[in-house]
Amino acid sequence: MIALALAVTFVLTPSFEGRAATDVDCGGGIKWGGACTVENAGTQVDLSGTATKPGATGSGTSAAPGANSGRPAPTPTLTPNSCSSVLCRDSYTVGEASDGYPEVTVADLASFRPLGASVRNEPAGVAVVGMPSNFVAAASTHELRGELLGFAATVRFVPVGYAFDFGDGERLDATSGGSPWAALGQAEFTPTATSHVFRERGAARVAVTPSYRASVLFDGAFRRDVAGTVRGPVETIQVRVVTVHTALVEATCAERAGGPGC
Repeated sequence: MIALALAVTFVLTPSFEGRAATDVDCGGGIKWGGACTVENAGTQVDLSGTATKPGATGSGTSAAPGANSGRPAPTPTLTPNSCSSVLCRDSYTVGEASDGYPEVTVADLASFRPLGASVRNEPAGVAVVGMPSNFVAAASTHELRGELLGFAATVRFVPVGYAFDFGDGERLDATSGGSPWAALGQAEFTPTATSHVFRERGAARVAVTPSYRASVLFDGAFRRDVAGTVRGPVETIQVRVVTVHTALVEATCAERAGGPGC
């Protein structure tokens, strides 16, 4: 068996930079890949060409990847995320906000005093012994701002109930503040969900206390609900309880203003 050896000799010759590959004159040699070789006798291959060091700067097709005409590549600028959470570290948020803000109890809200409820009755300021008098209370959702447990906080109060004290020993807890007779489509002196019947004449002091469900917004970014309810301030009205006597008359008060009971 005859072993054949192929010796490959790389000979680096000056670059043909500035001349197109089709313009290369190889004389008696052979053109290969834009460069010239010497005559190939079958036992060796002589190659000539140019070498480019990886990473070197330059231009054109022989430039190293990432090169920019001899100038260093610009350093990218990182813009940090804006962050207002208590868990910010170097302008980035780490962890969960719920881990960084404290739990809040009703007792913690002592310095945040919610508003009271408005209250009125029908007929206005008067009640008739033995007949329903309609009471209407109203409270609204509102917010108070301040500092809570070392953080900037906004406390939101949402009304969820009303406690009526009618001043005669009877009380009523309702989830609604009630509505006027006209809004309910009912006649005067008819029972409603928030009406009351007084049994004795005199002056009654009726008090209404609203209750609220609270939540806290910390740093304008994280809201935490507060277990339980917060009671608002008491609002009162005075009601004159009277008795009414009926009489049989021959004409109405519109027809005879001086008649009995007019």
